[in-house]
Amino acid sequence: MKFEGRHIALVEDDEIMGGSLVHRLELEGARISWLKTHAVALGAIRTPYRSFDAVVSDIKLPDGDGGDLYQTLCDHGNPPPFLFITGHGEVEQAVKLMRSGASDYFVKPFEMDVFLDRLAQILPSRLDNKTTANVGVSDVARHVETEVARAAALDLPVLIKGELGTGKGLLAEAIHYQSARKSAEYQKLDFARIPEEKHATVLTEMLEKDTSGTLLLSVVSSASANAQAHLLNTLDAGKLPMRIIASAREVSSNTDQGADLRMDLSLRLSAFEIRIPPLRERPEDAVWLLHRFFDHANALEGMRLDGISAQCFDAVQTHPLPGNGAELKARVKRAVALSQSRILMSSDLFPELAEKHLSDVRQETVIRPLASTRAEAEKTEIQRALAAADGHVSEAAKMLNISRTTLWEKMQRYKL
Repeated sequence: MKFEGRHIALVEDDEIMGGSLVHRLELEGARISWLKTHAVALGAIRTPYRSFDAVVSDIKLPDGDGGDLYQTLCDHGNPPPFLFITGHGEVEQAVKLMRSGASDYFVKPFEMDVFLDRLAQILPSRLDNKTTANVGVSDVARHVETEVARAAALDLPVLIKGELGTGKGLLAEAIHYQSARKSAEYQKLDFARIPEEKHATVLTEMLEKDTSGTLLLSVVSSASANAQAHLLNTLDAGKLPMRIIASAREVSSNTDQGADLRMDLSLRLSAFEIRIPPLRERPEDAVWLLHRFFDHANALEGMRLDGISAQCFDAVQTHPLPGNGAELKARVKRAVALSQSRILMSSDLFPELAEKHLSDVRQETVIRPLASTRAEAEKTEIQRALAAADGHVSEAAKMLNISRTTLWEKMQRYKL
């Protein structure tokens, strides 16, 4: 269910509208507090017995209006995300409220399914809850979260597949903390972050630990041949006290496993297998993540921005994000810190689009030497790959199909 475990305040005096919303939201698993006046809502939301995940409020109330309610709550702290319901004559006020930080508004009458999707997107994440997978709001994301719960209930090796930045590590952590091993140690070995010549040694040290917890072997497809052979032999011996979860990076949509993961090891690890689809296959989750990352980054920057433009929502659903959620998070953090506007614009999120436009205009009038043109294009692709790989040189080199040494030399040449 889309709103399982969520607590939502409904501020609505109309019995028919309120009853319809309560009925549908409860069917979706939400717990609803129906507040019918401004006065009651103010007290309930300001000092809740259980914090609210979101507030759905009509603008016109019998003893005030939802806008005043929102502004009063803002004066005394950071209120939950607000989704306003308004009539045609109150649209201007709703737009002003969005500029003040409200999440969105809907004009009556509206389609219930569209309303529910938008409400799901503004819900805050449970960042401190390690047992929650937090993949997204799409049907595909819900399926992945169901698979996480199934994997947690079974004490088998798990192989998590997905492209760079899809959150494989978060899923592994959720599996551990939902499992019977949750009180034991959770360890992680990231092969992409240590020199290849040390892979086998470090792996051996980790596998020899006497712990009944969980060991995540991150980017196991990057492990050296010796490390993969040792892992396979250890698994075949069947004497490990710990549970093994491994992640493998998919390099394209038609690749079933990391390019360097040996087949017999893949089969041994995939007693239970979970695949995380890339964001391009679930654009609604890209919008949901944009909200999450924006709220977090904006809070760290002292709430310097008032909201997100509609163009940003369109851009994250159409612009390539080879680094998936990790790339989007980095882009949002940079955009919030550097934006010159009070509203996050698509040019803040994807500055290369504006740069490309200027470059196209310039190229129409200026003929440049081929050497400088090639160098600029090469530098741009290297920057994109490094951003998508979250700064990991080895991962970026694989994306660019060049050696790590070659990439390092080019980074020095272009002063990256």
